[in-house]
Amino acid sequence: MTYTTYTKNFIREFNFANPDWDNLPAGFPYCNISSLTRGEKYLYGGIKTAWLVSQPPSYFVKRAFYKSAIITSGLFIFMGIIMFSYYMNINFNLGLNFLTDFFA
Repeated sequence: MTYTTYTKNFIREFNFANPDWDNLPAGFPYCNISSLTRGEKYLYGGIKTAWLVSQPPSYFVKRAFYKSAIITSGLFIFMGIIMFSYYMNINFNLGLNFLTDFFA
């Protein structure tokens, strides 16, 4: 049974009232759905949503925490570089000297 056939059978036989999360296709929830029909894609989206809702809250909390931590640390590093260059009187020569001649 190919991957696409297994995924289609999984979608066709999925029971929303009593979901069985032990028989998920490989790579779920990031399966390749390009070969599915429109109706199968909608059902796959519903299955994916049901799976996400059934996950423990820590899954969502950890994901949000990691994203916010990366963004916050990136902003602090950026601000630190700007403040360091300001206090050390470092001029960033961006190669825009031609503009001074043009507007002078």
